Amino acid sequence: MSSQAVWAYIHEFSSHLAKEQPARLFHYTPATSALSILRSTELWASSLIFMADTKESRKALHLSLKLIDKLLERTQMPEPLNPTLQLSYSLHPKKRYALYQHLILSKLRDRLETYIKAENHILILSFSELSDELAAWQRYAPYGGYSLGFSADHLAVQGSEQSFQLLPCYYANWRDQAVIIQGALLGSLQSWLAQVQELYHEGADLQQAYMSSLKIVDDEARRVHDILLQVIGLLKHNDFQHEAEWRLISEAVPAEYLHYDERGNKFFPYAPFDFDDSLREVKLRMPDSSMSALGLRGFLASKQNKNAISVSLSKHAFNKEPDGFTGQSPELPLPD
Repeated sequence: MSSQAVWAYIHEFSSHLAKEQPARLFHYTPATSALSILRSTELWASSLIFMADTKESRKALHLSLKLIDKLLERTQMPEPLNPTLQLSYSLHPKKRYALYQHLILSKLRDRLETYIKAENHILILSFSELSDELAAWQRYAPYGGYSLGFSADHLAVQGSEQSFQLLPCYYANWRDQAVIIQGALLGSLQSWLAQVQELYHEGADLQQAYMSSLKIVDDEARRVHDILLQVIGLLKHNDFQHEAEWRLISEAVPAEYLHYDERGNKFFPYAPFDFDDSLREVKLRMPDSSMSALGLRGFLASKQNKNAISVSLSKHAFNKEPDGFTGQSPELPLPD
């Protein structure tokens, strides 16, 4: 694919991220979790690689690693690249930029490998533009549950205070996702060049410039790593386009700073997200929705919330059988 076509994909992706926020965003949750959420005014932000669509994100990560390996080959740097060789290459104008590109890519690769081993985590909270979508009920609350409606503006503010960004998911097939990842990687690898060029001004102390450039290399690898993981966290297969999903997505967080819960015999990493007074409405789909709504209104009144919170019933009648859904993501065919 031509570079022009890659940048066209990236432009479309970037434009999508800038789309206007809806007034409300909805989080579907089973009845067993709703009381805890409403009592604590907290949602649990899950690690991207522990979510239901883990296979999608892992495939994207492996695509990123393959692309990095190809770019590393093009720098034509010897391995191992010890500090003496690094300093030697940095003294030659024609070699130094290939050297620093190689070092950034190597450190980026190490960081992504560390992420895959779950030593760092991108945290995700999922919402939908749709308040009463049957497919969402069936997937996230098949035995009865609640659709919690939040002010999107308030979520964005609360998110920024807790190092999250509120952004819409982008739906694409595997091929298009690979192109977007390629463009995100290549596009985000540009900013370091001007910084290094400035260090190597005429008459510069070349050894000092080399040492300062290594700091730029570390910062750039960290920055590109976070950008790449956030892009991956917003990509979803277009089979799920009906969900109209938005995500609060965090910066990379070391594993030791997270909380852990037990789910399915696994330690499940998460971080509490305080949504404060962002809640504006609750919709129910339960076996006895009318009685559940009555109890919920009493509970909300006892909480003395700053803002009025409306309670309503889903238009979709609840069936005792969960329509064959188990709350798990359907299996998607992955490319070889």
